[in-house]
Amino acid sequence: MLIFLFCSFLILRTDAEPKIVTTWGEPVTYTYYSFITTDNYWNGCIRKCLDEDDCVLVFQLADKCQLFREGYISTVRLLDKLSGKVVGFKRNLNECPNSDSPPLFGENTVLELTYSLTSITSDNEEDLVGFQYKCAINSYISLQRSVPVCISIRVFPEPYTGNYGAAEAVCSSDNAFSLTGPYDKIEENRARSSTAPNTRLAIHSVSERWLDIMAIVNSSMPANVTSKISDLWIDGCCGTEGKNCTFADETMIGTSQYNKFVKMYQGGEQCAFLSIKEAGMYSAK
Repeated sequence: MLIFLFCSFLILRTDAEPKIVTTWGEPVTYTYYSFITTDNYWNGCIRKCLDEDDCVLVFQLADKCQLFREGYISTVRLLDKLSGKVVGFKRNLNECPNSDSPPLFGENTVLELTYSLTSITSDNEEDLVGFQYKCAINSYISLQRSVPVCISIRVFPEPYTGNYGAAEAVCSSDNAFSLTGPYDKIEENRARSSTAPNTRLAIHSVSERWLDIMAIVNSSMPANVTSKISDLWIDGCCGTEGKNCTFADETMIGTSQYNKFVKMYQGGEQCAFLSIKEAGMYSAK
């Protein structure tokens, strides 16, 4: 009995290149950041933010920087040169606009891949920039075939357990795009991550929500049933050894990872799933 679903939410794609737009300012409202120290100091901090999908802001300190990832920073206060404080916003831009008002360059709101930036004037007339995130707090951003998507987990309600069509329907409702799966081995490992909070994913990981929901469901189930409800149903109907898979999520088309690590419980065409007990993907009728 498979009761958890791996669902994706499609995000608008852009071909613009990520850049760091620096200006005078400081973080105001946040819940977590990482200290980053590199040999090349500030340029190294900027490069690290550009290299990490979920980095949205860097803040310059005397000999290191603070790196803020998606979901952990809400507002930034804009200052003047006399403050000596520098922040860098990640923006997707083809070129830097000809304007002296970074990071929004005269716009009230700008849209990025996974978040928006909005100009705010506080009650005491401070100039602020606010972050609004497109991925829900219980989901995380992922690139599947270079397409950015939000991935979350949903409970597959009775009496539909075992019905692949019903599983697809659950992951196509309430603004969700499709049932999906890990595009590669790295993404599977990220989905299982529940380690120290060095990324947004670690705090709001699929594995944590998976375990939390399982605990709630198990509390109302007979003891002889609980062992059957721990698996996570993912996209993919596959043949022997994970070959010739068909997918509901078009961003999964082209992955060869299923061929490498989908394990079979039975012969014939199977539906793929993740087991919370053992790494790797499995398939079963």
